[in-house]
Parts: sequence; C-alpha cells; structure tokens
Amino acid sequence: MGFIFATCEPVRALQFINRMYPDRKDLTAKDIPLLYALIKRDVLRVQDPDFHQPCQIVVGNNYTQNHKTEISMAIDEFIVKLAAVNETTI
Repeated sequence: MGFIFATCEPVRALQFINRMYPDRKDLTAKDIPLLYALIKRDVLRVQDPDFHQPCQIVVGNNYTQNHKTEISMAIDEFIVKLAAVNETTI
C-alpha cells in the first residue's frame, strides 16, 4: 500500500498544476472551469509535485464511472488552454 499526497482544495490544486509548468503563464480558475469544478467537488485531485514526479491528476473520493465524460471534457479543456497559454509566452 502506498500513500498519495494530493489535494482537492482548488486553490492549492492550481498552485500544484502551475508548478508542474514553470515555463508557462499561470493558469487560473477562469482558464479551466471544468477541471476546477471537478477538483472542487473532489471528483479529481492534483498530486503534490514535492512528493510525486511526475505530478498527476488522480481520482478523488467522489469519483464514479459516471464522471468519465465530464473528466474527458475537462482534460481536453486543460490541454487546449495549456497550449494557448504557452503560445502567448513565446
């Protein structure tokens, strides 16, 4: 059995995500509202990059199979926004 250090606290989760991509402009809740909402509802959590390399987005306590479509949409939104933010910093 292992331990995972991850948070469903949205502000801290954004901090962890932004630390994973230090060369990019920081994302905000407005940038990724679908992912932010899933984290806030503890459907997803973000691992602490101080303990996990690579840091990952993992399922939270309220995850069920019914969230799959919502999670896919949130991850797609995240990837698109991350790429867009990167383009503005080049």
